[in-house]
Amino acid sequence: NVLSEGTNSVLVPVYLTIIEPLATDESLILPEETRLHSAYPNPFNPSTTFRYSLAEKTHVSLIVYDLLGHPVRTLVNQVNPVGEYQLQWNGKNDQGQVIGAGIYFYQMMAQRLIKTHKIILLK
Repeated sequence: NVLSEGTNSVLVPVYLTIIEPLATDESLILPEETRLHSAYPNPFNPSTTFRYSLAEKTHVSLIVYDLLGHPVRTLVNQVNPVGEYQLQWNGKNDQGQVIGAGIYFYQMMAQRLIKTHKIILLK
């Protein structure tokens, strides 16, 4: 596109995964405990949503593993403030490849919490 005064604009696609608290208004009730909620839907195809709550600012890791315990996808590996979080996983590994149908586990580590849940990817 050519704009006035001879300047150009170029449109390029940008893909982002943004993890934000579901509620940022401090007047809202904050989580009393850190916990990992069940994924929904489960079983899933092609994507599922993960939710977790943080009772205090802490480093969080949320990783999907295969049945052999190999990491498939690191979804979160950062410090998050207090709040409720959700993110969607598209069934792809860290290299961007679609993974096969089967049973997988997702594990969250935060504070003193280590929690693992099972998910099933259908084809």
